Amino acid sequence: MSSTKAYPATTLGCKIQATVRKTMIYKFKQLLSEGQVYVMKLFSVVPNQGSYRATRHQFKLIFQFRTTVRDAICDFIPKSALTISPFIELLETKEDSDFLVDMVGLLVSVSEEKEYDKDGKKMKMAVMELAENDHRIRCALFGEYVDELNRFLSSGYAEQPIVVLHLAKVKFFRGRVGLQNVMFASKLGFNLDIPEVAAFRKSSIPHGVSASQPIGIVGSGKNIGIEEDFMKLIPRCTVKSLDDNNRAGIFVVLAKIAEIVEDGPWWYSACVCGRGVQAESGIYFCQFCNIHVTNVTPRFRVKVLVEDSTGVSIFVLFDREASYLLNKTCAQLFE
Repeated sequence: MSSTKAYPATTLGCKIQATVRKTMIYKFKQLLSEGQVYVMKLFSVVPNQGSYRATRHQFKLIFQFRTTVRDAICDFIPKSALTISPFIELLETKEDSDFLVDMVGLLVSVSEEKEYDKDGKKMKMAVMELAENDHRIRCALFGEYVDELNRFLSSGYAEQPIVVLHLAKVKFFRGRVGLQNVMFASKLGFNLDIPEVAAFRKSSIPHGVSASQPIGIVGSGKNIGIEEDFMKLIPRCTVKSLDDNNRAGIFVVLAKIAEIVEDGPWWYSACVCGRGVQAESGIYFCQFCNIHVTNVTPRFRVKVLVEDSTGVSIFVLFDREASYLLNKTCAQLFE
């Protein structure tokens, strides 16, 4: 989502994602305002794919350079784009979801602020615990979203703090369901004057919670590195146990790269979206974007033979990992 802006569009009670790519934001930024109704023309319709889908519609709209928008008046299109997911439904999730969700919950506790160290840059991180009736879910916030939380906590609020999180990512880790914000897409609000919050106050406040109950502060504020966190939390396995495993998942394997496997090309041409493209009559076609493109970039796809004391296996290093190991991008090797 960092390279796009997503605007859920509604029609007759349904929603469809409309995406303005990063290279087009300058053209449409001043033309679009949240809560307004527009008539769009000359846009692309593509399958709604990927791990960050703003709606469950099977298609999404892509703004093109020639796309036009104009203001319109339409009373039957709702101003709110929220589709609230009940906690009990979210807690039944058994894997990371490709669909972003909206939720409303009572803020019952907040972790102390931490800092993630990534590539020499520090990012703020805090965890909220939210409640709906007798169900609870933790939500991780990063960067500017932590600043929003801190501003609210220091504002001297008078009511029970009801949190609204729009377009959150559902994560399933170590048997527990959690949420986290998506940079440049999620919206965070507190005690908003909207029907969804009013309905929550009437029916979903956990039993035994009073208006004066303080928010708990849990955890410690020490710095932690992403790599350290990853190594501690992700299950480890050997090469042999990985080969014997028939379940999809993320694992840490301590092994040595023995050699590069010379089987097929070690690079591929990619669209700006990062997906591979097909050459067609001197230009390229991206199936993911469903358009012809002329601006393509070479990316790594290197097969390597790895070994440890239990056996050997073939791994594939894609662009980010290969660039890190070689300290060069694929494009730099072609220069």
